[in-house]
Amino acid sequence: MHSVFKSHFSKYIAAIIAGLLIVLSLAPYKLWPLALLSVALQFWIVESLKQRKRQFFSILLYHFALFGFGASWVYVSIHDYGYTSEPLAILLTTLFCASLAVANSLCFLVYLLLRNSKLVFSIGNLLLFASVATLTELARSVMLSGFPWLLIGYSQTETAFNGLATVFGVYGLSLLTFLSGAMIICVIKTQQQYRKPIRLMFIASVASLWIAAAALGEINWTEQTGKTRSTSMVQANISQHQKWDRKFLNSTLNLYKDLTEKELQSGHLTIWPEAAIPMYQDHAQDFLNQLSYKANNANSAILIGIPTRESQDNSFIARNSLVAIGKANGAYHKRHLVPFGEYVPFQSFFGSLMRVFNLPLSSMRAGSDTQAPLKIFDWQSLPLICYEIVFPSMTAKAAKQSDVLITVSNDSWFGQSIGPIQHLQMAQMRALENGRYLLRSTGSGVTAIIQSDGTVAKTVPQFEQAVLQGEYHLMQGYTPWTKFGYWLIHLVSVILLIPALAIRLRKD
Repeated sequence: MHSVFKSHFSKYIAAIIAGLLIVLSLAPYKLWPLALLSVALQFWIVESLKQRKRQFFSILLYHFALFGFGASWVYVSIHDYGYTSEPLAILLTTLFCASLAVANSLCFLVYLLLRNSKLVFSIGNLLLFASVATLTELARSVMLSGFPWLLIGYSQTETAFNGLATVFGVYGLSLLTFLSGAMIICVIKTQQQYRKPIRLMFIASVASLWIAAAALGEINWTEQTGKTRSTSMVQANISQHQKWDRKFLNSTLNLYKDLTEKELQSGHLTIWPEAAIPMYQDHAQDFLNQLSYKANNANSAILIGIPTRESQDNSFIARNSLVAIGKANGAYHKRHLVPFGEYVPFQSFFGSLMRVFNLPLSSMRAGSDTQAPLKIFDWQSLPLICYEIVFPSMTAKAAKQSDVLITVSNDSWFGQSIGPIQHLQMAQMRALENGRYLLRSTGSGVTAIIQSDGTVAKTVPQFEQAVLQGEYHLMQGYTPWTKFGYWLIHLVSVILLIPALAIRLRKD
């Protein structure tokens, strides 16, 4: 009994290590080979455990380690800026990570139910594993309002194989990583089960996928149009503790105005971060009118993050917005709000619960799904605010209406955690997937200009007051991902289930 417990315990520890390795393969660590090692470990653990309940427990531990380490920045938002006590912040962060772990593990039950228990480490189980793991990541994009964070495909953002993202998005890179990592264990463990030519053929098949991924990186699906454009992004680095304090309002407005007036020049775009002005647009209209007048005289455009509101039924509806002034016009209202941060889901229940714990309540409304893009000089962009950039399908839809992708954020909520660097990496992937330059303006970093191949062209340090000046290009054309990739990766993942199920049924 002791030896059995020891054997299972070692596998549970390995499952936790596998979850931690995923985080280390992503930004800011970027040790991408660890993603393959993590998958190999996870596949070996599940296939070597005999009982389904133990397999499920190992998967649960894997996911809890993944989110517990990778999404630890939630604690900073809750404790440092939500002003909750340390014990309560730890409890809420643990509950958040645990709920994600359970939801993702339940999705993975499909694999445990359909795998062939008589042929462990088989090719059929491998295909099933990779397919279900990818579909689980796809499900994560919609479950619990969507949390497509920590996807394993992000480990390949800056590798030679990232060209696959232009066709299948980050999920295609995830599928390739799941296939390859599991194949390592499958080939080692099935030396007696399959003849050498069969094993070599399968290795060659997976290797060809990596070669194809590298080849796709050489294809330019989109192209630059017109001359080089210039931009400035203001990173004011105002403390989150001071930002919403009324006594600092005038100094905040003056700081942004002074930093911006130096940038006003013909054909130039200046971008302020999310909620740069800590007051409603109608209260700040005089300030905006004066700034717009100066921008128009200089033939310049400015995009400003600011909350907006409108009256409805004797009350106000607040929105998180980006407004355009000067030689730009229009307003964009954030469509995908952060639960508990910007609105309270199931407010009758959670609202009462948050009052009990003395947690701040938010009541913003989402913008329409059919908003028009902002008009900026002779081009246009449908921007994305903060959390929205992490959604691949949402960004692809925006790219169809954008010559340049624009995103603004206030990552100071995450402090000096790994959250802002992870957020930047996801923005890089969105630029790569859609073949568009991406301009990312943040309050405290990481402000960056990202090229259409996902490469960060220019950035400024975090937690420094700075103005990032740089150049960008308008792009035309669409990548396959922008056109129809989201449905294509679903199709490929489901198709992989067919041979796996056929092998299982035939062998059972």
